[in-house]
Amino acid sequence: PMTLHPVLQEERFLTGNQRHRATLNGIWQLPVGFQLSGLYFFADNGKATPISGVDVLGAGGSGGRLRANGTLVPRNSFDRADLHRVDLRLQKRFALTSRVTFDAIAEVFNLFNHANYNSFVLSEVAANYRAPVYDSNIAFQPRTAQFGFRAAF
Repeated sequence: PMTLHPVLQEERFLTGNQRHRATLNGIWQLPVGFQLSGLYFFADNGKATPISGVDVLGAGGSGGRLRANGTLVPRNSFDRADLHRVDLRLQKRFALTSRVTFDAIAEVFNLFNHANYNSFVLSEVAANYRAPVYDSNIAFQPRTAQFGFRAAF
């Protein structure tokens, strides 16, 4: 058996790992050709390790976990906010002939406009330390809607 240094004992978990995630979805066939479908997504978003923002050792970097006072920034000490998203879709099918159909579609992503963030400012010396950073991935966008159609023949 090997005994780790006390500083390293709590470092067995990797930074940023998502520990819990749940996705629920369903499709309901409604009367007169309507179809409603939805998705709920939850993720714990993991933890992150801030940096000190000072180059104590003069190595030319932005600093690591070593602070100017000689202490270490605790690993995984920043708990990133949980992710929640509800997506909804309403579809109506129109039969134009026996072989031709037309579907009208309306979709809303992030229906309740929950603020979801992927990245944060993690330099302890930054004025906006712990502030979220914009991410263009659809999973982190505010509420959006789209309308479409589909023809089958």
